[in-house]
Amino acid sequence: MWIEANTLTIEQVTDIMDGKRVKCPKKDITEVKNAILAYDELLECNPHNEKDLLKQHALLMKGLIQTAGRYRTDRVGVFSGKTPIHVAPPAQRVPTLMAELIEWVKTAPLPQVVKSCIFHYEFEFIHPFSDGNGRMGRMWQSLLLYQENQIFAWLPVESIVAQRQNDYYRAIRRSTSNNDSGIFTQFMLTALKDAAIQFREKYEKGEIGGVIGGVNGGVNAFQQNIIDLIKENPHISIVEIANKLDKSRRTIENNIKQLK
Repeated sequence: MWIEANTLTIEQVTDIMDGKRVKCPKKDITEVKNAILAYDELLECNPHNEKDLLKQHALLMKGLIQTAGRYRTDRVGVFSGKTPIHVAPPAQRVPTLMAELIEWVKTAPLPQVVKSCIFHYEFEFIHPFSDGNGRMGRMWQSLLLYQENQIFAWLPVESIVAQRQNDYYRAIRRSTSNNDSGIFTQFMLTALKDAAIQFREKYEKGEIGGVIGGVNGGVNAFQQNIIDLIKENPHISIVEIANKLDKSRRTIENNIKQLK
């Protein structure tokens, strides 16, 4: 998980996920807790449903901005210091631009992985929210990729970008200055390919457990936890499993469906 300007370390994020107290700015803790909740609910969303996108933004930005879950109503831009890098389209155009983008990614006759990259760039170009655009763009690309192949649950776009954040922003700037989303798309495709190669190497060395069902017939670590709980207590309820694993009931139900 990577959030711009957030000061928490990986260890602190892990502590928050485990319910432990962490000493750091309240805003940073809220950002992390919101992101955890948003990603927990992500796979239940329809990537072609605008209401789901707005709902996820509401989860992601709750308590951080007053317009969480709503498109911006003012002019925004991206700055490097005091220098504007990108001035987003006028606010009144945002609803139409977003509706067109969501429809395009649903119907365009291109490979899903390519469409997900183009969507990511165009989303950042539109900059539909007053804040949280980077996180939402990366999250929604992850969802689009997962829809294509569940292996991408193991290759979150957040982690891929975190390793190359300077190149990531450079690719966005170059695409904007050249009016060519292909520059950013090529960057993301290369990053995804490299991440997939790294994943396979770790898997073959036994450093990573079984992968998502449907890729090679295995199960992921989270699903294995569900299986272990059921083995320990065949009469355990879905609610009890959700409480033990600190996940929503729907998340448990969806994973059990995948295991059947």
